[in-house]
Amino acid sequence: MRHSLETVYRLTSRERKLKQGKTEDPVVMRVDDILYTALMMRASDVHIQPQEQSVIVRYRIDGVLYDQCVVDHAQA
Repeated sequence: MRHSLETVYRLTSRERKLKQGKTEDPVVMRVDDILYTALMMRASDVHIQPQEQSVIVRYRIDGVLYDQCVVDHAQA
């Protein structure tokens, strides 16, 4: 997979902002973290499955679906 220089810059810029805590919206921060983790783990799919009291996040890596985290609605 080839990435343009602009795409790589956006990812590294976003990573810097996340590390510095410049993103203020907790939902945006949570989604950015989920997607960044997926990229680092080289996941082909991200499954976000809402439950009654929580949300389950799963990543597909090399064809296998792994449970990564459970987020309580109170935490989101």
